Amino acid sequence: MIGEVVWDVRREVLAIVTGRLGRYWWLRPLGGGREWNAGPDEVRSLPAPGTYGKEQATVPALPVADDALACRLGTTTREDMAYYTRLLREQVEVLLGAGVPQETADAARALLDSPPSCEEPAFAAYAHMQDLARLLRQHLRREDEASAARCDAAKCEAARHEAARCEAASYEAARHEAAS
Repeated sequence: MIGEVVWDVRREVLAIVTGRLGRYWWLRPLGGGREWNAGPDEVRSLPAPGTYGKEQATVPALPVADDALACRLGTTTREDMAYYTRLLREQVEVLLGAGVPQETADAARALLDSPPSCEEPAFAAYAHMQDLARLLRQHLRREDEASAARCDAAKCEAARHEAARCEAASYEAARHEAAS
């Protein structure tokens, strides 16, 4: 498991396993940085490639995009870029399958249809990974905002119905009292 990329449930980030002490795993963020330890119940192995669209993904899309955007060109290996790109491509394919606005679908298809080759410089792979992450993050943030707006509208509608119900109940009580 040392050297494997895993999902830290508590911190909600992808990390590389750098060691083990007792039952605790030592993890380091993919983009580099300070290590931390995590218990065995906080570390999840990633699903096999290509399984994200077939079952519920265990790695949420927004943290994957944010982690990829946190990578720096000078400190991220080509292997890490390829790994993130694979995760992001799978998430974007899931996004396309879920039905997205035409503008987002066109941008996603353009990115999926033009991956950099292995012969291109590392910057091309880095830029492609970053573009995928930005597209995914922008779409998910727009979806969150739209979902929050729908939730607020539903709360307003429920409050209006409750106010109308209370008004009708008080009117009925006043009418009943007047009749007595």
